[in-house]
Amino acid sequence: VSTQSTGQTNLSNRSDCVMLLSPNNAFKFEEAQRIKPFGRTVWQEFSGLAAKFQTVNLGQGFPNWSPPEWVLDIAKDTFQYSPEKALAHQYAISTGHLRLSKILAKKYSSLLSVDLNDQMILTTVGSSEALCAAMQGIVDPGDEVIVFEPAFDIYIGAIAMAGGTIRYITLKASKSQPTLASDFVVDLDQLEKAMNEKTKVIILNTPHNPTGKVFSKSELEDIARIVSKHPRCIVTVSYTHLRAHETGRNLV
Repeated sequence: VSTQSTGQTNLSNRSDCVMLLSPNNAFKFEEAQRIKPFGRTVWQEFSGLAAKFQTVNLGQGFPNWSPPEWVLDIAKDTFQYSPEKALAHQYAISTGHLRLSKILAKKYSSLLSVDLNDQMILTTVGSSEALCAAMQGIVDPGDEVIVFEPAFDIYIGAIAMAGGTIRYITLKASKSQPTLASDFVVDLDQLEKAMNEKTKVIILNTPHNPTGKVFSKSELEDIARIVSKHPRCIVTVSYTHLRAHETGRNLV
């Protein structure tokens, strides 16, 4: 930890933060083994480069305008007292706001052709929290999780924190010079060989993150055929509604 002429402390990494709290540097910070492989995130890499070279950052949104007035008015009205919503400013139920849970249960009962109720619904602050919670609740140390790469780096951290082992399946180009996200396909033979008695989860995004590939119905059926041979395996799916139309045309 270095102190500049301004009197402010310069913290450069996690070790510095702990040493700052440790009198006389008597305590040596040692991070957990499971997070040792962690490096800089994509946000740190690309946001820093965008700022350095003054480029347009398409990887992370930084809106420079205020929300619409009607959104601000609704937010303000929500927290104003009335007998009907007197508790709107209190903690919500840990699994999510009850009215929202009921709506989601109704929606996904129809979408998935299953009978869901609000007790089966968990809402989270963004999909990153949902993914991390799912990995913690499903994956045991030694379980294997299949990830289609290239992959969003947060998947790797969520799996590592749960003690899982990552098995990568690389999307292959179906053309010598791919120009569309749809030109990338899953190597089904590689997927089948990768799956075994330790396989617990497959993380599947459609559209795929980060390529934008939308998996076709036949591709999903092929994956399902392989997964069906391994009854302990769970497939986590997200982004299923981010499509141009029902034919699954790519958004990019």
